[in-house]
Amino acid sequence: MNKLSVCMIVRNEEKNIERCLISIKDIADEIIIVDTGSTDKTTEICKKFNVKLINHKWNDDFSEARNISLDYATKDYILFLDADEEISKEDRTKLKALLNKGSLEEGYFLKLSNVIKGNEVGDYTVFRLFKNNPKYRFKGKIHEQVATTIQELNGKKCIGTLNIKIIHYGYDPNTTNIESKYKRNINILNNYKEEEKDTYYYYVLGNEYSRIKDFKNSIISYEKAIKSMNKKYNYFFYPYLVLNLAKSYFNTNQFFKEIKFIEHIKKTTPDFKDLYFMECLANIECGKITKALNSLDDYIKCPKSDVFEYPDNKFENIYYIDSLKSKLKKSCINNEDCSLSGLMIIEEYDNSLIDTIKSFNEILVNFVVVTSNMDLNLDPLKNIGAQIIFSKNKNKNFTLALKECRGKYIYIANKGELCSILSQRQIVELLEKSDKESFSFNVISVENKTYQKEVKIIKKKNIQFLEMYIQELIKKGSVVDSNIYIHKIKV
Repeated sequence: MNKLSVCMIVRNEEKNIERCLISIKDIADEIIIVDTGSTDKTTEICKKFNVKLINHKWNDDFSEARNISLDYATKDYILFLDADEEISKEDRTKLKALLNKGSLEEGYFLKLSNVIKGNEVGDYTVFRLFKNNPKYRFKGKIHEQVATTIQELNGKKCIGTLNIKIIHYGYDPNTTNIESKYKRNINILNNYKEEEKDTYYYYVLGNEYSRIKDFKNSIISYEKAIKSMNKKYNYFFYPYLVLNLAKSYFNTNQFFKEIKFIEHIKKTTPDFKDLYFMECLANIECGKITKALNSLDDYIKCPKSDVFEYPDNKFENIYYIDSLKSKLKKSCINNEDCSLSGLMIIEEYDNSLIDTIKSFNEILVNFVVVTSNMDLNLDPLKNIGAQIIFSKNKNKNFTLALKECRGKYIYIANKGELCSILSQRQIVELLEKSDKESFSFNVISVENKTYQKEVKIIKKKNIQFLEMYIQELIKKGSVVDSNIYIHKIKV
């Protein structure tokens, strides 16, 4: 039978420490606690339990304190916990049974569930249990980790995964001063030397920026983490890094970039359930409703594994999945045979452009926006999938955009135009049944309820000047009245 040392570092944890010690007192063969300067009743509470209590000066280095606790451990395996955690009651016997086995891995990932205001808000994989070996020591001044060291010594397949839950209360504002924790963490990370900044460093730095909602810097850090990865390591935090980067893209409205990122990642992680839901939300923001529905279906169908390889944000506890699916089904359009591009020429920017593009995106192959105003910031349009062309020659705007339109037909859009779901369906049906050269629409002014006929869809061909071409179509009588309505808001 393998015996267990539970190692902890604490400071001013009188609100949490007793709950943690109660949860482990019957499974631990020894409990080692390193106190780094408590001024409350933490040490008094610890003395009520049979623990080894070591006092150590805090030097802004979690690994240093953590490794001191390991130095005092005498049993076969080490479980390390924080005072704001506990082992779930049903899993204590599982852990004891595991230790009774003769042959064990060098270490194990466990499941961690964050609890905020009484609710579990996500499951994560954490490395917490490993063989007592003097070569296995923590690295990193903050968000310290030991798994990489164990893999370096034994190969990346030396670590297993257990369905054993640790409950974490550390982000609950009822029990923790969250703001002071984040300030402390950022301060420690900013004091790292350049040679200490590895993949894990950039990952945890990104997490800290994300927690204070500085998503611009979180993206910079996460992207550095991905670029610095080495294939010889099995980065246990990789799924969290990927998901957190996707969330940061979403929180900075970079929806199209997020979609492309997820499309790339899910090729190698097909069972990463949460990515499908993030993809669904991003597609909704781009107006790609059918794609959003497909992503939601993938999320619903994705198998749930007992091995906690991926994080689980339990989106079904936050969103009404059935209601969301019902709304998407009502708005999605089967446009597989519709080959239509959108094209818009602009010289200035306003927010109505986003609404215009989103209202057409569901039925488009692509949407091209061209401008000769080189000073315009069109990132908001790029973020929802629009293809941006900057042209110094105003006379060439249309021909340049035309080359990038991938559809058989082109919708000539103006800012402020909105295409309803009904009109989207009518456009798809129109182009499936017809091979005509051009179509006019009824463009209704929402402001004064008047409308006028405008040529809005033309078949793609070599055209140099759009206005001249439309006039020729009208003269030839080759414009078909679609009787489809497009609404135009005041801009």
